[in-house]
Amino acid sequence: MKLLFDMNLSPLLVDMMNNCGWESIHWASVGDPKATDRAIMEWGLKNGCCVVTNDLDFGDILAVTDAGGQVSYNSELRICRLLILNLSFLLY
Repeated sequence: MKLLFDMNLSPLLVDMMNNCGWESIHWASVGDPKATDRAIMEWGLKNGCCVVTNDLDFGDILAVTDAGGQVSYNSELRICRLLILNLSFLLY
């Protein structure tokens, strides 16, 4: 599973996660920094990435893009949620 960090998160997280063995990229390195949330989620889904974001409307974005409709993606999504919770302890 690859991690795609959204624009609202620091690119420094990419290096940190890569150093921990998690293949990670930041949206700014692959797409338009002004892209919509929907475009980022769709790109992540097409490219096998778990989108890591700090957006409060994350659930709405998943519903609109149907990113949660695949069983395998749901499993990865649960892993990403755990990762995000653990990241929050490291950052604060």
